[in-house]
This record gives sequence, C-alpha cells and structure tokens, in this order.
Amino acid sequence: MQPNHGFVRRLRAVLLVPPSFLVFPLILGLLAQSNTTVHIEVTLVDADLNIKPVPRHALLMSRAGQGEVTRAVTGINGKVDVQLPPGEYTVKSERPVEFQGKSYTWSKNVTVADRDLTLELSVDSATVEQLPPASSRGGNDLPSLFKIWQNSVVTVWGETGHGSGFLIDKRGLIATNQHVVANFDYAAVQLDENTKLAARIVARSPERDVAILWVSAERVSSMQPVKLASVNSTQPPVVEGEQVFTIGSPLNQRKVMTTGIVSKMEARAIISDVNINHGNSGGPLFTMDGTVIGITTFLDTAGQGGPGISGIVRIEEAKPLLEQAENAMRSGEAPSPSLLPVEPNRPFPVEGLKELLRTRPINVKDYSTAAGDYDVLFLTPVVARGMEYQAEQASLKERSKRNSKAAAAPETMNPLSEFKNWEEYVGEYRPVVSVRARPKLAESFGSAFSRGMAAYYGYYGGPAKLHFKTDFFRMRVYCGRDEVVPIHPGKVEHRASANTAAVKVNDATYEGLYTFAPDVLGPHCGFVRLDIYSEKEPNKVAESTVVPAKIIQRIWDDFAPFRAANGKDTKH
Repeated sequence: MQPNHGFVRRLRAVLLVPPSFLVFPLILGLLAQSNTTVHIEVTLVDADLNIKPVPRHALLMSRAGQGEVTRAVTGINGKVDVQLPPGEYTVKSERPVEFQGKSYTWSKNVTVADRDLTLELSVDSATVEQLPPASSRGGNDLPSLFKIWQNSVVTVWGETGHGSGFLIDKRGLIATNQHVVANFDYAAVQLDENTKLAARIVARSPERDVAILWVSAERVSSMQPVKLASVNSTQPPVVEGEQVFTIGSPLNQRKVMTTGIVSKMEARAIISDVNINHGNSGGPLFTMDGTVIGITTFLDTAGQGGPGISGIVRIEEAKPLLEQAENAMRSGEAPSPSLLPVEPNRPFPVEGLKELLRTRPINVKDYSTAAGDYDVLFLTPVVARGMEYQAEQASLKERSKRNSKAAAAPETMNPLSEFKNWEEYVGEYRPVVSVRARPKLAESFGSAFSRGMAAYYGYYGGPAKLHFKTDFFRMRVYCGRDEVVPIHPGKVEHRASANTAAVKVNDATYEGLYTFAPDVLGPHCGFVRLDIYSEKEPNKVAESTVVPAKIIQRIWDDFAPFRAANGKDTKH
C-alpha cells in the first residue's frame, strides 16, 4: 500500500510545532541553560610582598562528563571574564608560570550555577615548585645581576632632557631612545658623577624610537657591554609571564633597578608592568640571565590604580640602526676623550640658604636683563628658593587674615618648614647658575595698525594679536674673552596661549636654559657677554649683550655660603 504523503507532511508539522501548552516549559528549560559569567583573577606575590597580576595566563575549563574545553587568557591586569553554562568544571593552567625562581600552576574544581561566580587564583591555591637553577634563566639572583650590569648603564643628555642608555659595544656605542636626544645634534653621556663625555649621534629613528650614540672607546674601556638577544633566532627572547628587570640612571641618583613580568609580546614592542622611573627611559630591559631584550620607553598610568603599564622597544628594532652606526664609524672621526663639565657633587648648604633668605629680599628683576628680542634671567639656588619663599609668604598673609579672630587657632605654619630635610632630596640644592634666554612676545604690525585705526575712529579694534618675535637656537657665554663651556646646554619648549578681550596669542617656541658651574661667572671675568643665535640664522649672532656688573656681583654673592662650606675664598 502506498503511503499517504499529505498525511505524513501534516503529522511532521504537528510534531515540529508543539502545542502552546508545551512552549512555555520549553522556554524555561532554555533559560535554565543560559550562560553564567565567571570572573577570574590570577595573582602572585613577589619577594617584597607586592601583589602582582599574572597577565596572558591561559586557563582551560573542562565540564564534567563532556569533552568540550573552554580556553581563556587573562588580560594585562590578570583578569578575564568567561561565559559558561551551569555545571561542574575543572579549571587548570595550560602551562606553568615561572616567577622569581618558582613554578606556579592551578587546578581547581568549581560549580557554576545560575549566578555570577568570582574565582580567585592566588599563591594559596597554586601548586608551587622550586625551580632548579638550571631550569631558570641563568640562575642569577637580582642583587648579583645588578652588581654585574649597573656600570653598563649611563645617563644620556640631550638638549631637551635626559634619560638612560647602555653600552652595547667596546668601541663606544651607546643605545638609547630617540626621544631622549630628539632631533637635535647635541648629546652627552655621563658615566658617573665625575665623568661626562661628548657623544656623536650616529644613527636614530623616530619611528622606532631608537638612537645609537658614539663616545670615546678609551673612556669606556673598563665597562662591560651588555649581551643583546639574538635578532635572528626563531624563538622569542622572552615569554609572557616571565620575570624581567631594568636598570636606570636617573639624574643625580644612584643606579635604580626595578622588576616586573612580561604581560604581552608584540611585533615591535614588549608590554610589562616593570616600573620605568623618571630618567629611566632609554635603559635596558633584561631577562633573568642578563640578556637585553629591549629598550625601556614609556610608562602609561592613564586609568590605572597601580603602577601602570610600560612599553619597551624590542631590541630587534635596533638592528638596522646598528648597521647605520657601523657605516658612520668607518667614515667618521672618533669622538674626543676630553671630559665635559659636571655639576658639583656637593649640595648647597641649607643653613647658608636660610640665612640669605632671612637677611636679603629677593627680587627677580635684580637677576634679569634684556638682550634685544630676548629676556634673560639668571637663576641661582637663592633666587629660585626666594621666589618660592615669597609666594609662601603671600599665602601666609592671606591665611593670617582669615585667622585674625580671637577664637582662631594659633599660627602653626613655619614659613621655612619646607627647608627641613630638603638636603635629603636629590638635586634640590644644585649649586649651579642657570641662564634662561626667552624670546619676547610682540604684537604683529597688522594687529597694531588695525587696532590703532579703530581707536582713532572711536571703535574697539579687538584684542592685540601677539606672537614670539624670534626663536632660540643656541647661546655662547663669555667670561671676559674666554668662552665658558656649559654643564648642560638645554632647551625648554615654551608655549603662550591666551584669548581675552585684550590679548590673543597662540604660539610656541624654544627658550634656552644653559647651566654653568658656580665659580665661572663672577667679578673676576671683568665682563660677561652673551651671544644668542636664532633658528632663522643659526650661524649668525642674533643678539649680543654684556650682562650688567651688578647682576654678576649678585650671582657671585649668592654662592658665598657654598664657597665657604667648601673651604674656598669667598672674596671677589
């Protein structure tokens, strides 16, 4: 008998579309199987008892009775959220985490119900194994590594700032970040507090943020070049979760070591939680066997509650620049071994500074002069602290007015309280003279003309439109007929921005900030002359001025306590 095909089709439709009284239980069953969010956080504790997130750690979640496995990887903060249907699960590490000579793995059974679950994987819940020295990178402890490599790290000076660098070749090659030396020609390398050398920039790349400097091989002969990771290896120089460290050379401080773990390996960069202190940019990033795998570059603290995330240029990025440096060395003259001036390593005496501020009013105008289109200011520790002292006194005066009522609490603020322990802050009392040359602002001809015409006819001509009259390129300072070599020929970006009914300005320029030893500018010079060059004509003196003798005398008098403390004649 032939089947009734119409009846079969109708029967199939009934079976596929259940009656309405069956639909609601089916929906409830589907809802019961909806996913639950599992919040996972993986952390470890370092030797200093600091909690460290474990980034890029892979976890496998297998459900009991089923073959499927869910894989999740923690982010930079050591956290990850996973959507799982309710059930019994085993959560375990895909591979161990090696941290400070130990291996950590996690394996934990959890029940996922219909509510969000927080799963914390820490040292307490980990299986911990002590790694034998052979299985860890190098087996060296941090104090030993610091002792070995600290002298390979140097301070690098550019015109707009300073950073760190490291010796990569016995012939005098130093690697650093390009932004430390920027696009200017001046660079210097300071090996220690007494040894500073002129450096030649033989290769740089703003795109890679890498620069290679060349200094006298004679002066670095006793230093040990760092070991660079192989750039031709098919294996990555470091894996995510591995411990690393850096050594920096901040200004006026001893070498500083900081540690962290690798969060992520990018094609051109390494992401880590290693703390890059101010002045450490351009330093080396080491693995635990003392191999350099990158150049420390930046610290991103935006939105971070902790120390932030650091970016490190991978050492592979330096390879093309090393080839450029080799070519420059073959065709260029070796840098001079002559030493450059350095800052005195003795601080300005605190008591002498206090006494000068108590007995002599400080007026910035007494340290200022004009040089054509530039305003020049001479800064000493006395005038710098004096300006702060005057600002403090003004605020105290206002505070005293508020508290003049009989019921007010007695005055407790000591105007000199900030001097307490200042000598402990590195670099606060730098016994140096800084000469600042800042381009002046001026109104444009068109603005002045239109406003003058408007005023003539009794109208408001709008705000004065200002701009910088010139730019700063470099400065030469003479004590009598002899040129004085600065400790640091610096530049500071200076911006002027205002939009009011009276003034409108939006312009930027560089101002010079040159630093000199405290005994090079004084009455013994006979006269002190400044020659200032502009960017428009960098080889021609734009302004030349002789500094008033009374300013030079004030500068000399400011350093009398410093000379007395160091057993030097304080007379003219």
